[in-house]
Amino acid sequence: MSEALDALDRLMVRLEEALAREDWEQLGELNNRVGETVEPVMQALEQRQLAAADVQRRLQQLQRFCTEADARAREVREEASRALKSVNQNNSAARAYRNVSSGDAE
Repeated sequence: MSEALDALDRLMVRLEEALAREDWEQLGELNNRVGETVEPVMQALEQRQLAAADVQRRLQQLQRFCTEADARAREVREEASRALKSVNQNNSAARAYRNVSSGDAE
């Protein structure tokens, strides 16, 4: 197996580990390396140094990962949005209570 495919395999493992930990910062950093890691694979493919089936399998795995990571990121954003709405509602209720309480004290 080529060094280019090995590098892509290592990157995909690191991407999957970062997603499992929900380490969004590391995912962003690793995502920035995808292009520079895939480029040598594609060059080796063009030079017929790699089997098309091997490259296709890796790229399909990478696509599945991207789909999964995108779905998970959306879920996390939605959870955060719901939590923020809940906090805002609690703050509104606390303000209303303070206003009623201060009105009772007068």
